[in-house]
Amino acid sequence: MLTKVRSPFIVELRYAFQTRDKLYFVMEFLNGGELFFHLHKERRFPEERAAFYAAEVVLALECLHRNNIIYRDLKPENIMLAMDGNIKITDFGLSKDGVIQNEGKAHTVVGTPDYLAPEILGDLGHDRAVDWWSLVLRPLPHKLVGCAHLRDDVWRPSLLRPRTCPDPSEHPPGISSNCYMCRSRSI
Repeated sequence: MLTKVRSPFIVELRYAFQTRDKLYFVMEFLNGGELFFHLHKERRFPEERAAFYAAEVVLALECLHRNNIIYRDLKPENIMLAMDGNIKITDFGLSKDGVIQNEGKAHTVVGTPDYLAPEILGDLGHDRAVDWWSLVLRPLPHKLVGCAHLRDDVWRPSLLRPRTCPDPSEHPPGISSNCYMCRSRSI
């Protein structure tokens, strides 16, 4: 999968080899750490920084979707920062290759519970729309308005909580009207 995509916002596979017992992937070195770490440390990003990261994620997802790949595990833990401050999407273990828009859907229930789109949870079959759902309705809002979803307490099974789309008429405090309009139009 990584051999067929080229994007400045997707981790690069440099080399792969196999021994008798194991398969090894040599990826590019990303020394900036996980976006999750920085978000947790800072508790919230300024809107301009969050918009910058979101724009780069959009470009990465567009590249994957052009190659008929759905990512299915978009979350701050899978977004790394490179030395130059740009993001790189990593961890393609749950990605699915060969999902052509309007021609078929994936049916495997995979992903991180807090970031699963309703189509995955409902086992309705899913396509690239699940990646957009994860960007617009989960990580992006938390980058902008804080990190309430980054719990330090005991993990609670998210699958048991009701899943609803945010009410577009609610304007969360701390984000500009432009950002709010962009997000609510995406819903």
